[in-house]
Order: sequence, then structure tokens, then C-alpha cells
Amino acid sequence: MDKHGGVRITNNNQLFRIALKEMEENGIEVETDSAQISQRMGIAQVRDALFGAQRQSPLGEFGFPLIESEAIA
Repeated sequence: MDKHGGVRITNNNQLFRIALKEMEENGIEVETDSAQISQRMGIAQVRDALFGAQRQSPLGEFGFPLIESEAIA
């Protein structure tokens, strides 16, 4: 958006520069450590739980739904 609140057309490079500027202005640094990101978001816990379940049931019958359609049924 421009300074008047209007939407402006931009490309990915311009959008990236805008995002970096906003991050710098707010004292935020880019986080690039994928292990740290996975841990913070809880992805590592889910992954580890699935690996553990797979070891207990190698045929993939974990006892809980892994896809949305199974969860709804």
C-alpha cells in the first residue's frame, strides 16, 4: 500500500524490499535456521511423533487420522 492507503502494483523484488524495510524499522531480524523454526512452530514435535508412530506400526496404521478427510469422517 502507498502512504495514502491505496493499493499499488509491485513485483516480488519490490515486495521483498518493502518487507525488509518494515522488518528493519520494527527491529526484527530474518530467521533462517530451519531447525530453530521447526522447533518454535511445533513442527519438530509433530515430525518426531509421526516417526515414533511409524516405528511402532511400520504399515502406517498410526491410530489417528493423518489426512483431513479421515479426521472429518
